[in-house]
Amino acid sequence: MNTPTAVPSHTELLETFTHIKNSTYRGVAGVYCIDSGIPGPILGITACTHGNEPSGLAVIHHIMEAVGKGSCLHMGKLLLVLNNIEATEKYLNAQSETEERLARFIDVNMNRLPENALTLDNDTRSEIRRAKELRPVWEEFTHGLDIHSTLTEMPAMIISRSDGLPDRLLQGIPIETVLLNIENVQIGKPAFAFYGAPGAVTDVFAIEAGSHKEPSSFVCAIETTMTVLQNLAMIDGTTQKSVRIYKEYFIQGSILFPDMSFRIPSPGEVRDFELVPKGTVLGTSSDGHDPILAPFDTHPIMMSNPVNTGSLLEEAMFLSLPVTERTT
Repeated sequence: MNTPTAVPSHTELLETFTHIKNSTYRGVAGVYCIDSGIPGPILGITACTHGNEPSGLAVIHHIMEAVGKGSCLHMGKLLLVLNNIEATEKYLNAQSETEERLARFIDVNMNRLPENALTLDNDTRSEIRRAKELRPVWEEFTHGLDIHSTLTEMPAMIISRSDGLPDRLLQGIPIETVLLNIENVQIGKPAFAFYGAPGAVTDVFAIEAGSHKEPSSFVCAIETTMTVLQNLAMIDGTTQKSVRIYKEYFIQGSILFPDMSFRIPSPGEVRDFELVPKGTVLGTSSDGHDPILAPFDTHPIMMSNPVNTGSLLEEAMFLSLPVTERTT
């Protein structure tokens, strides 16, 4: 019988954050290394690319409890990375939901980085400085998992990088919804686009574990991470190699609202992942502007009002081609 996964408290998350923040690896703060001393995979687990997404902290807390200082690691090296230290600290010290929402990033969304972020000179923006600082750590990864969560309730998702899904890492993880091609559609580059040495084959993916503070999101993120460690034979345990059917959503486009007068439809009109026909209203304006219509038969995904993101520089939603199924 499986032992239920323990969900850390806010206090435990804060203690984990403080410990990792004060840890250094290769002179880089906010990185904790668990090294088996035996050659093998170098797995990077990255948390809090967005400061207000605590599931990754829950994973780091669990790993610190379960794996300790390497005695349970059979081979390879595990790098636990706080991607956005400043935004995470702001989130953990927030006194209201508004402050939590505004702790998503400091200067620039770390999942919407400029393509040349790692080579920009004299750029003082917090997330650019942090990405450049993390570059040698990210480039060590032979495998990588970036952990996210969502503002509203929606299914847990696997986010594929443009170089494809690392199927051997996915066996047995508790997620069956997959987003493809989002890296090529979104504004800027996601942090995980920079993982791995240039030109090297690196198995990388991200997950959206569920909504930000839901215990089930913490459990999903923890179980996914531990399964990846098992799939890499870095810890004890094997995953069941059963037939899996994935629901794959190929992201073909996105919608950007032109001003703050626009809003997404109410949940009673259009829901995330619901298939809607071409011409469906996906954005309306309180200032009398023409509505925004679906350009093709599509599943709107990750719908978000500007009031929730606080920015018109992020997508109001992504648009998927009709869902397909893939069996592995």
